Amino acid sequence: MRHIYFLCLLLLLPLSTEAQLNYNTGAETVFGGRAGATLSSVSFFPSVEATGWLPGVEAGVMFRYCGEKYLAFQMEANFMQRGWHEQDSGYIFSRQFNYLQLPLLTHLFIGKKSVRWFLNLGPNIGILLSESSTPVPNEPQAQHTEPVKSRFDYGIGAGTGIEIHTKRAGIYQLEGRYTIGLGNLFASTVANSFRRSANRNFSLTVAVLFPVKK
Repeated sequence: MRHIYFLCLLLLLPLSTEAQLNYNTGAETVFGGRAGATLSSVSFFPSVEATGWLPGVEAGVMFRYCGEKYLAFQMEANFMQRGWHEQDSGYIFSRQFNYLQLPLLTHLFIGKKSVRWFLNLGPNIGILLSESSTPVPNEPQAQHTEPVKSRFDYGIGAGTGIEIHTKRAGIYQLEGRYTIGLGNLFASTVANSFRRSANRNFSLTVAVLFPVKK
């Protein structure tokens, strides 16, 4: 329950920020697409030996409203691949989860009008679309066959990067972001194998944005 309360507070942060914006200060609205690569893993407790990072892709669209000089509100809808990879002396195994991820972010930026440094911070929710895995080892462990508890996931992300504004060719953005899940992939009661099984991933993306209203 504490994770749910924490997520509710995070959801209110960008909304409260948006409520404080002054709409008479030259608002800027941009819309565009983003795509890039991810490295994903799962935080297990008890820990799982030989786990590593699984490469994947991320792609989606984003909308941002800026009503203050250094502050904006950003929404995204992304397709994101998550999961983990294992490599031991006796086997190689990976399990991949495809999510629709919906971040709700506070966007802070500084710099000149043409080049800006920015920081994104806020919660996200995810909906599991599908999953796949390599063949299960001859002597499977719990994480190889454990069913996903819920198709719904939630977490928090933080990212930073640079943004270049051009006069006629739009806005170009490079961002690195880390996202960690606050929920569990698998059931986590005392009768189950894991008390924690949370998604976590790094992503490096590029985005192209276009102003739609000034």
